[in-house]
Amino acid sequence: MSGSKANLNTILDQSYRECHDIILNSLKNDLQTLYSCIRVSRSFCRTFIPILWMNPFKFVKDEDRLVQIFNTLIHCLDQTWLVRQSIEIEQLLTPKAYFKYHTFIKEFELNTLQKAMRIWISIHLSNRNDLFRMSSERSRVSKLVFMINKCIGDLFFNKGGQYDSLNLFYNDFLSAILDISEFKNHKESLANVKKLSLGLFNSNGMELITPIAENFLKLQTAFSPNIQHLQILSINNSIRPNEFSRNLIDFIHTQRHLKSLLIHDFWKDEFEPFLKALRKHAKSLTFFKLECPILFTTHLSSMLRSLPNLITLELKFTPIPDGDASREISAASFSNLEHLNYDCCLSYHSTNHITLFKKILLSANHLKSLRVDDTYCLFIKEIQGQCFLNLTHFHLILHRSCAIMDSMSLVDLMELLRNLHQLIHLKLNTVLNRYRLLNRIESFKRFSQVLACSLKILEVNFPVSDEYLEVLFNESKFNLHCIKLYCYERTQDISLRVFIDYAKRNERFKELGITKEFKFSKELIEEARNRFNILIHTNSEINSPFYDVPIKDSYWCNRR
Repeated sequence: MSGSKANLNTILDQSYRECHDIILNSLKNDLQTLYSCIRVSRSFCRTFIPILWMNPFKFVKDEDRLVQIFNTLIHCLDQTWLVRQSIEIEQLLTPKAYFKYHTFIKEFELNTLQKAMRIWISIHLSNRNDLFRMSSERSRVSKLVFMINKCIGDLFFNKGGQYDSLNLFYNDFLSAILDISEFKNHKESLANVKKLSLGLFNSNGMELITPIAENFLKLQTAFSPNIQHLQILSINNSIRPNEFSRNLIDFIHTQRHLKSLLIHDFWKDEFEPFLKALRKHAKSLTFFKLECPILFTTHLSSMLRSLPNLITLELKFTPIPDGDASREISAASFSNLEHLNYDCCLSYHSTNHITLFKKILLSANHLKSLRVDDTYCLFIKEIQGQCFLNLTHFHLILHRSCAIMDSMSLVDLMELLRNLHQLIHLKLNTVLNRYRLLNRIESFKRFSQVLACSLKILEVNFPVSDEYLEVLFNESKFNLHCIKLYCYERTQDISLRVFIDYAKRNERFKELGITKEFKFSKELIEEARNRFNILIHTNSEINSPFYDVPIKDSYWCNRR
């Protein structure tokens, strides 16, 4: 036993720091393994607890876990103060805090913290015997909300916190706005921030704009000019806060080398200053995401012309008729582009957005992944007639009113896929879930036959029967490693047998993804799991991008 402990401790020895870092980096998103590690020994606990607490809210999607985490933070507060405020800490479920957990947090999310605090207060500080109906109790709880907000802020920004990432998503709760700048050590906490998200989710007009703008203006001086990843989202579309917009544009301009920029259209009334700020980052910016309800393609083309080194481009907009953008479009360079998400409502009132799409496909020689809806299939096929697309990852959104497997849409899809010879990962994603494969066996055979030999991962979110799955596996030339079926509704053993038989013929098949557990026989499940993994996915996972997104928000960050 002592020898085993010695070996375990050796893994964490500082002389093996390089191996140590490799191990920790590979485990940082593996919650199950991390929780197992903290039970091994005290040394392991001291090593892996800080990793779990880099952003404790990151993987939490239920309110009970949210409250448990906030309970732990409450135990990090001065217990004398808690007693003075009549907060009975011994009645809380979380045991005594053995670490300064708040100092481990590197990714701070304001809205998530505020959400956890509101739920925690509703559970622990409100009496179930209708205390909220009593004016004095409402007043007491309101006072406690204000005081706990201040004390939690002090814990994060006066007690040694150092943050790499800051997420300030504000919502309708005016009383919950935390003014970070009022804490004397906040500059030390924010000095090393490399990722910054600012969002406003407000449905009540101008009430929040002024305090948020004032708070952010005071914070700007605390941030270094070396922020690499910046996200600014959801300024209310009914509001035109010009001063706030100019403030945000100035902030973009003061940064030295932005690598990623994810934005909505807060700059709409200040386009020229925004374009000037964007040009400052022409050499460094490689990731650009833009969402606009409506947008002149001439403006978009000017932006893209200013960013010649983009590797990843995400666009979501509705084009409105504007002038001739051909000059700006022809001058734009996409030679480094590898990933394109082009979510644009097709409009024939202006064809600039179509010209832009064609330009990107024609000039992006290194394009690896494409996400687009089926209304653009015609233009993709047109480009395929002019150049060879080296796509390895393709996500097609099926918007058409006709079912995917009607004769016309199936022919279009087959012609498009036939020429994607290097395809590795294919997603077919319906929007309305009305798609069915009925009486199309012969057509589906031809569809299966055109899929690239290189295909390894297939994801679909419309129902596919056992009969069609057998056709897919028997007629195709690929050797799938993984198939994810988001509308899989089988309960009979024969359905699982389809995948087992395929795995017997194809030893590379290692994963079946479905969205819920089914009651197949125990023997059959055991046989299946001896050959491949059966994993449960959420329906939304089909929309996960093929590439890494530099700023990943937690489940709670933009929820009220």
